[in-house]
Amino acid sequence: MATFHFLDWFWLLAFVALMIGSGVRFYHLGKRSESDFFLAGRGLPWWLPASSVYATHTATDTPM
Repeated sequence: MATFHFLDWFWLLAFVALMIGSGVRFYHLGKRSESDFFLAGRGLPWWLPASSVYATHTATDTPM
């Protein structure tokens, strides 16, 4: 069985803190309005949602 050393605990706690901090930040940013939550305040560059749609439609089960 593997044992955790100082650096293992450090990176684990740093990751957890980053995830909790990101969640709290984006929760507050998304609470401003429905437009901000669903559409990112209409401030995204065109290529970002387009790449998301492209990635969704080229999933591994698409050729089936």
